[in-house]
Amino acid sequence: AERLVVEGTVESQMIQAGELDVAQTGVFRGEVQVEDAVIAGVFDGTVTARGNLIIRATGTVKGVARCKRLSVEEGGKIMGSMEMLHGEG
Repeated sequence: AERLVVEGTVESQMIQAGELDVAQTGVFRGEVQVEDAVIAGVFDGTVTARGNLIIRATGTVKGVARCKRLSVEEGGKIMGSMEMLHGEG
């Protein structure tokens, strides 16, 4: 999948995509590896973003978040561990 948009509830072992977009109404549980991720709903699991991880004001990330660049809007929440990626990979 090039761009994965989650508006309901999705549970997955491992998804690889170009972009993950969890809408305000969306809940994603599981593991995902993407280039960029935008979280406006709830992400519960492990997210690895090789580029940008953007947590909107309505967004919550629970679990493990790994990314190269992080942006959290006022009101956005991270509960768990955060790891910044370095280099090209």
